[in-house]
Amino acid sequence: MSSIEQATVGGQRLVLRPLASNEPVLPGKITVPGGRVNLSAAMTQGMRGVTFRSNDVAGVAGFVLPGDRVDVLLTRDVGGPAGTDAGKMNVVTQVLAENIKVLGVDQVSDDTAEAPVVAKAITLEMTPDQAQAISLAQAVGNVSLALRQVADEEPVTRQVTTVADLGGYRSFATTPVSYSPRAYASRAAAPRAPSGPEVKVTRGVETKSYTVAR
Repeated sequence: MSSIEQATVGGQRLVLRPLASNEPVLPGKITVPGGRVNLSAAMTQGMRGVTFRSNDVAGVAGFVLPGDRVDVLLTRDVGGPAGTDAGKMNVVTQVLAENIKVLGVDQVSDDTAEAPVVAKAITLEMTPDQAQAISLAQAVGNVSLALRQVADEEPVTRQVTTVADLGGYRSFATTPVSYSPRAYASRAAAPRAPSGPEVKVTRGVETKSYTVAR
């Protein structure tokens, strides 16, 4: 805006975030005429504010601050025998959303904040579809953030990472072993031939064979 009159036309406007001396006044930094100072006024048209639970790991050790850009990651089990090493092979990490703007950390939405804060909740600006995805993701796995460099807008090349992609992980698949009845029979021990004449002695109901030495 090039003049005070242009900034105040239509009614009173309020500043959404701190302005430095001689800083250009952009439409995104002030409310619409008669608007209120709140988080929704600072959001992009058509976007949604979505909050997810965070901790020191998911929130990049507290270094995620309002105004930063992040990628949203989901780690989950896609199926397999639970509690086994083979089941661990079915854990994947996928990119849910890229280059997402951080609106707020806990109850702080000031993008001039500089001190790291280990937050319990982080609010992101997302499309309606992305908002549904992250809400579901919290129910099926672990959601975490990857902090982007301020000028990095490149798309993520690998959308899904599996345990096999990490390398050095042996396969737990077992190869069925087939048995040949003929081969098994050939390995059976043949009965030992008697070394001399045999004499059978019956006592009551019990019969025993004795070999007579030659």
